[in-house]
Amino acid sequence: MPLILLWLSILLTGLSCTRARVTAPVAPSPLSEAQQNQFQYYFFEGTTAKLIGKWEQAEQFFARALSLDPGSAVTAYEIGRIALQRGDGPKAQRMAQRAAQLDPLNPWYLQFLAQVYQNNGLPKEAADTWQRLIAMDNEHSLEALENLANLHIQNKSYNEAMECANALEQKLGPQPEILDQKKTIWLLLGKKEKAIKEIQRLVSLYPNELGHRLGLVQTFSAAGQYDKALSLLQEALPLTENPNRARLLLATAELYDALGQTQKAEEAFELSLEGGVLSAEEILQGVFRILEKVGDSSAIKEKKLRRVLEFYPDAAMVHALLGEALIRQGKGREALLSYQIALNSSGDPLPYVVWQQYLSALLELGIMDTLEIQSRIALERHPGQALNYFFLGIALSQNLKKVEAIEFLQSGLAYTTDEETDLRLQMHILLGDLYHQQQNHLLSDKNYSDALKIQPSNALVLNNYAYYLGLRNQELDRALGMSLRALEIEPDNASYLDTYAWVLYTMGRYADALEPMTKALQLSPENATMLDHYGDILYRNNQAEAAKAQWAKALQFDEGNLEIQSKLRSGLPIRP
Repeated sequence: MPLILLWLSILLTGLSCTRARVTAPVAPSPLSEAQQNQFQYYFFEGTTAKLIGKWEQAEQFFARALSLDPGSAVTAYEIGRIALQRGDGPKAQRMAQRAAQLDPLNPWYLQFLAQVYQNNGLPKEAADTWQRLIAMDNEHSLEALENLANLHIQNKSYNEAMECANALEQKLGPQPEILDQKKTIWLLLGKKEKAIKEIQRLVSLYPNELGHRLGLVQTFSAAGQYDKALSLLQEALPLTENPNRARLLLATAELYDALGQTQKAEEAFELSLEGGVLSAEEILQGVFRILEKVGDSSAIKEKKLRRVLEFYPDAAMVHALLGEALIRQGKGREALLSYQIALNSSGDPLPYVVWQQYLSALLELGIMDTLEIQSRIALERHPGQALNYFFLGIALSQNLKKVEAIEFLQSGLAYTTDEETDLRLQMHILLGDLYHQQQNHLLSDKNYSDALKIQPSNALVLNNYAYYLGLRNQELDRALGMSLRALEIEPDNASYLDTYAWVLYTMGRYADALEPMTKALQLSPENATMLDHYGDILYRNNQAEAAKAQWAKALQFDEGNLEIQSKLRSGLPIRP
């Protein structure tokens, strides 16, 4: 054989790529002229059906052709390809093996067989088949060698992968793709210095290719050799124009940051902004790094973000980050404007968290009309987010559209995930309140019970449920127990003390209700409802004048309350 083929054969032996024994083709059985015509008809029809995507029909035609001529390798090959297309791995493997056995020197059949083996999770068989192709030493051998290298990498056989890469370099020379693959393999082997040498070879062979230089910078960085990486960038900067210069400056900023030189990192980042040539992803890469260094100072974050927006006024995510920084400083109105600019951007869609922050800001500021409008828009864009239903439910409730609020909250519950237990809890609480206001006590109680199943020790749920039961004079022992549990959790909560006193009052325990009611008013002396309750309790404790004094105070804070006015005139009705 020629000398080069002899050398390759020896090399492949070291790769476990020994030349496979070539099996002689199976001699096809002779066909009559009629059978030959029939075979050609079925094969032609199968090919036509395959071309128009009728896979099942094509497979049937090819199967008939193969039954006529079992020795037709190309027919077995076509059936195998269709089987692979349809996801039938075992059949694809059988047909690929048959085609390769019938015509073992056909590189296309061997290539297909190797790919099927890989798809079916048979790496050893795939490697053996790639080796058969390599041993043929033709135009398909190089691709087979490359595929074998990738297969070894997938199987973490890095030394074998390196041998394949070296063989490729011997045949093709130091091509960029080969050297880059060798760098990757060295890194996987944990040999960073050797990886660096491969990229240095690339830089010396292709000095004008910025990508190779950046690859070396990244490799130095991955090895923790930041000074060397920085030196490379500084050499390249004077020779580079935008947009590559901006990207080099961005990389320079990262390296300064890694070296702990924060001021120089910020200066390099600001220089990279000039010219407005960075992509949104590249801008955010620098922005997030700077914000991380700033720490918790929202004022400094605001300043840095506004500086970026001077160069990139349409950077939607930067506007969103500015909104967050403003919210943390209590600048809610300014934050809303930043969020609106971000969400109205025509660029790539923003992550849902931006909507969440915007709607939360509207809720916190109590801008319910806008919250309703924007929640509807958010729901159109993110229909699977349960939080949108919650925000819309709150807005509709506050805007006195209670029936619609109930509808959206009920729908939203179906979208909550297992991780969103807090959100589901809040939805049940709000539904409990809304159903109570609609006098639908059955569903109100159900939602409060569901809320307690999620969080049995939620003081707000315990208190509200107890209060509603007390108002209805139902299940008072249960109401008293829930009220006591709420007070154990928050003993100085005026509302919870009021509930406890009111349940005692409803149970006819008027003397017992005095102490908690007195303490509640000490904590919240200008609450009309509590003053009214205190008056009722005093009246039932035979302190009519003191009761009227409390009702009069209550009326100061709730002018026009007809029920309190009636009590001032006539007192409470006689107890049954």
